[in-house]
Amino acid sequence: MIPIVSSTLNAFRDRREESAEEMVADMLSEVMKCMKDRQWEKLLGLLASGEVAAKGCETNLLHTLCNHRPSNLIVETLLRQNPRLAAIRDNLQRTPLHTAVECGASSGVVRRLIEADPSIAEAKDTRGRTSLILACEEMGKQKFKSEEHEQARMHRLTKAIRLLTQLSPESSAIEDNDEVTALEHAISSEAPKEVIKELQKVTARAVKQVNTEKKRRRSMDMISSSRSCLTDRPITLESMANSRGTMVRRRSSIISATTA
Repeated sequence: MIPIVSSTLNAFRDRREESAEEMVADMLSEVMKCMKDRQWEKLLGLLASGEVAAKGCETNLLHTLCNHRPSNLIVETLLRQNPRLAAIRDNLQRTPLHTAVECGASSGVVRRLIEADPSIAEAKDTRGRTSLILACEEMGKQKFKSEEHEQARMHRLTKAIRLLTQLSPESSAIEDNDEVTALEHAISSEAPKEVIKELQKVTARAVKQVNTEKKRRRSMDMISSSRSCLTDRPITLESMANSRGTMVRRRSSIISATTA
């Protein structure tokens, strides 16, 4: 009797787990539809239900969301539930910030992503591109036939570049795998003059800061190396006597030179 009851309970649990998985799959399918149709209020309701997890998508929910130029509130809600989503990489090593910039997200979304994890502003994809480099690259592309839509896209990119340089000026000194900076990409993309001028100023300051830091580290390494050399030499009576003899000989030579 007991084995029969046990097997019945196991079968019931299996059916319950399958139905739970089906519910999650259905929920994620509904989430994807909301994102595609940009139904942000409905998506907020699904996120508030607590049934939506950051899994089941090709990369993760935040990457997928950033593909559809989400509202600030949606991104803020998702990051509040799980701030670590901001740093998750896709198969090209891109963060959600890369995706947001490439797809023309608002500056508000860009700000919220960086505030969740400031380190992602300097994160590189498989080609060594930061989000700033990617934004400058996008300046040289045309994605819409409509002039109005294209101007709006360029406006969003300009705001994203300005925000990235404000929140992470150090990222302007980073080079991609081809040793090209964001400024150089902006120039080759024929970005607006005001964008290039701003990048020139920020990059100059960032490069100067990087060089100063390199010099400081070299000095610290030299001091550390000198100290290690001194501590590696054991102080003995013989070494003290030799040192004293050297000082006496130097003093004698100085006195001889002056009297001569």
